[in-house]
Amino acid sequence: MQHVLIVEDNNEQRNMLITTIKDKYPSWIIDYVDSYNEAFELIKYSITKTPFDLFLLDVQLTDNTNDRGGFLLAKEIRSIPIYYKTSILFLTGITDSSSFALSNFHCYDYVTKPYTREDILNRLEQLLLTGYLENSFTISDIDRIIHKVKSSDIIYVHSLGHLKTIYLKNSHICTRSYKFKEIIELSDGELVICHKGYLINPKYITSFDKLTRSVIIDSKSIPIGKKYINQISAYIKDPDFKSFTRKDIQI
Repeated sequence: MQHVLIVEDNNEQRNMLITTIKDKYPSWIIDYVDSYNEAFELIKYSITKTPFDLFLLDVQLTDNTNDRGGFLLAKEIRSIPIYYKTSILFLTGITDSSSFALSNFHCYDYVTKPYTREDILNRLEQLLLTGYLENSFTISDIDRIIHKVKSSDIIYVHSLGHLKTIYLKNSHICTRSYKFKEIIELSDGELVICHKGYLINPKYITSFDKLTRSVIIDSKSIPIGKKYINQISAYIKDPDFKSFTRKDIQI
C-alpha cells in the first residue's frame, strides 16, 4: 500500500490522476490539494501520522506563467529528513524545466503535459519495478509510536491474544492495534496466514519439516494449520511437500 500526495490546481487533470491510480492500485491512499500552502501543511502533518511514499507535483500551481510553486514545494520536501529520498514525479507543461528539476530536487522523473493515463501508469510501474517505490505502510506500536515498515522487510508476525509481534530483518515491533486481516491488507497481500497464530512472508521460507508440519523461516519453526495447507503449498516447490499436503488434506 502506498500513500500518495497529488498537488495539482487543475480539477480535470487532478481527477484524472486520482481515477487512474485508484483503478490500477485500489489499496493505495491518495491525498490531493491544489495549492502550495495546503500541500505544505499536509506534508508537515504527515510526518508524525502517515508519511507519504510518493509526491506528484504540478510545477505551475497558479495561472501565473512565471509560477514555479511545485519547485518551491519540492525544496521544502527535500529539507524534511524522512522525505530526503522520497520519490517526486513532476507534472509540467514547461518543457525547459526537466533538467533543472532532475538536478536540483533529485526527482525521479517528470511527465510533460498534456499526458495520458498510460503515461502516468508507465511511470508508476517503473517506480515499482526499479524499487524507488516499495510496498510500505505505517503501523502504531503499543506506545503509539508510528513506524514506517516495508512489507518486504517483515519476516513473520506472531500473535498472542491481542498482542502482535512483527519480526523484521533487524528489529521487531509490538502492537495491539491490528488484526491479522488488517496487517495482510496493509501489506497488499505480501504476508499470508499459515496458522491462527502466525503470518509469514513466503519469500523467507527456507525449508519445511514434514514431521512437525511446519515451515522454517529465519531458523524458526512455524506451524502450518490444516486449513492453510493449500495456501502455503503454493509457495513451496517441493514434491515431498506436495505429497505431504495431499495426504494431510485427506485426514
